[in-house]
Amino acid sequence: MPGEAIGKLTVSDIRKSVVENPAVVTIGTSIKDALIELVGDHRTRHIYITDKNGKMIGSVRVNNVIEYLFPYETLWQSSSEYADLGIFSKKNLEDIINRNFVYVRDSTKVSDMISIMLSEKINELPVLDLEMRIIGEVNILEVIIAYLKDDGNKLLTNN
Repeated sequence: MPGEAIGKLTVSDIRKSVVENPAVVTIGTSIKDALIELVGDHRTRHIYITDKNGKMIGSVRVNNVIEYLFPYETLWQSSSEYADLGIFSKKNLEDIINRNFVYVRDSTKVSDMISIMLSEKINELPVLDLEMRIIGEVNILEVIIAYLKDDGNKLLTNN
């Protein structure tokens, strides 16, 4: 079955082949500065937010940024007659942060990581240490790279 061997690997076995350093900012950072950090690496789609002690407290997905940048279009696309008019009052990073984030550890099995990604409908996850500090990001493309390497793809063996 495809991917069976990769599913037994851990996050630490596959991460860093796509995103070396995730976009991380501290709470209180302006949205503009957070966006500058985000576009610094075009391979990441999340901004991870930490407290002043470096512990992760939430994240902002690119989709949340789009809602912030284009509130009228977001409201227009809403299928609910009870559309969230609060979107017009979002002015700070704290207003668009997701504090109910999911994460993995280096020791998490890739198969468990995939389950989280599928249930959350996301393509990347922060990797946290035991103190809840961000030590990296794992991306679905890293799973594909691991699969291709395992399949003997000669183009990827030097990466």
